[in-house]
Amino acid sequence: MEYRHYRSSSCEGCLLKPQCTKTQGNREVKVSMNYLRLKNQAREKLRSEDGYALAV
Repeated sequence: MEYRHYRSSSCEGCLLKPQCTKTQGNREVKVSMNYLRLKNQAREKLRSEDGYALAV
């Protein structure tokens, strides 16, 4: 599986760090590219004419 890794350069002194992460170091996020692809496919289906017709 393909992932993208994101890491902040420095969380030192950030007032939001307690709400953002529980780690001692910097914030790190791993995002699945497959998840993003599937999420976008679902969004496109929901925004299609058929998707809107199902919501009514």
